Amino acid sequence: MFKFIQLKDLKMKQFLLFLFLPLICFAQNETIFQGVKLGQTVAEVKSRIEISSAKLNTIEVEDPVFPLSKESEVHLICLECQSTNGLIEEVAFTFADDRLSLIQASG
Repeated sequence: MFKFIQLKDLKMKQFLLFLFLPLICFAQNETIFQGVKLGQTVAEVKSRIEISSAKLNTIEVEDPVFPLSKESEVHLICLECQSTNGLIEEVAFTFADDRLSLIQASG
C-alpha cells in the first residue's frame, strides 16, 4: 500500500510538471514594446514602435519562407528600440500574412 501511494504522488507531480512546464519555458513577454502583442497587424505594430526607435526598416519578402506564412512575409527591424526594460540594440518583428508571429531581440 505504501508503494501505491508513492507511485500515485509521483504521477501527480509529473502531471503538474507537464501541465505548467510550457507556461514557464515558452512564455513570451511581448508587452515590453509599447503594448505590442502577437497577432497584431503591421500597421498597428509600426505605429506603436515608431516613436521609440532610432531607425525602423521594413523588409517585404517576395517568396515567403517563414513557416507560418502562406501568402506574405514582412519584417520590421527596429534599431535602438526603447522598451520598458531599457534600450535594446535590435528588435525584429516578423509578420506572417499580416499578423505578428515572432519577436526577436538582441543586444
